[in-house]
Amino acid sequence: MKKRKPKCHPKRKHYANDLCKKCYSKKHYIKNRRKYTELQKKWRKNNPIRVRKLGNKSQQKYCKNHPERVRKILRKYYKTHLEQSKKRGRKSHFKRNYNLTFKQFKKMLKKQDYKCVLCKIKHTKKQRLQVDHNHKTGKIRGLLCASCNKMLGFGYDIVKTFKNAVKYLLIYEKT
Repeated sequence: MKKRKPKCHPKRKHYANDLCKKCYSKKHYIKNRRKYTELQKKWRKNNPIRVRKLGNKSQQKYCKNHPERVRKILRKYYKTHLEQSKKRGRKSHFKRNYNLTFKQFKKMLKKQDYKCVLCKIKHTKKQRLQVDHNHKTGKIRGLLCASCNKMLGFGYDIVKTFKNAVKYLLIYEKT
């Protein structure tokens, strides 16, 4: 019996309808596109975790191979969705730096009555409160305004330094 050769690619192995496997699959997909897209939608709906994992791998590969395109797309998206992007950036900042969700942050704000723990100044959109944490343990102590947070930072969280500062202020308060 004589072996059949595909008309599309004579060097490849014959599959069906005088085509190689690759060309046959492509032709079959084009012919039955609606059926395949419905199946894909159904599969994606039933397997959201796998879709996320597979998507992440392909996205990472694309981002690695096309950094300039990705940067351009992200800049455009950032400009058109400015408020959402800022909020998302703030959320990821809390999670990345303090392992704190945005809900937990909002709960802390409410608990502190939207005020700085030290100076009791009310928080506004311009004067946002910052997360104060112990740099050695990473434990969150509370929410402070920028000035109070910097004051603690410049004092290197050393209690003796702040006691000396209080003594110094008390000396000059009397005169």
